[in-house]
Amino acid sequence: MGFKISIEGGSKIDLSVKTIEAVEFIAAVPQDSNARSASLGATMIITGKILTLFEGSEESLGLSEWSRVPSTEAECYRKVSVEVIAAGQVVRQYEFSKAFVVDYTEEFDDETGTGKYILTVRQKKDNITDIAINGGFAA
Repeated sequence: MGFKISIEGGSKIDLSVKTIEAVEFIAAVPQDSNARSASLGATMIITGKILTLFEGSEESLGLSEWSRVPSTEAECYRKVSVEVIAAGQVVRQYEFSKAFVVDYTEEFDDETGTGKYILTVRQKKDNITDIAINGGFAA
């Protein structure tokens, strides 16, 4: 299984299959709710490898830059498109129209010399109905 990610708005960020390790989609209702709540949230957690320029390209550098855009600037909200690919076929597509960075971390291992990033993005709450999830694509 592999993933492709495109982030638009501000500077474009494209993450390829070779850098993305996992994508988690979370649709959340508040934990204290006793019935279906109007206060819904949607989050994606994207985990990947930080490749050096010797290994290809430094695709993830744009994530760090986006994580530092202040909320006062319009480009803090971006369109995030994720494709989940299995056996060469797209099996699921997720699209957040107005995503913002909730958390971003980078860590590096001295022994292996590799890096890892974890990006957590959330759809802007008043645009929750704009999320698109598609699947069931014919081969």
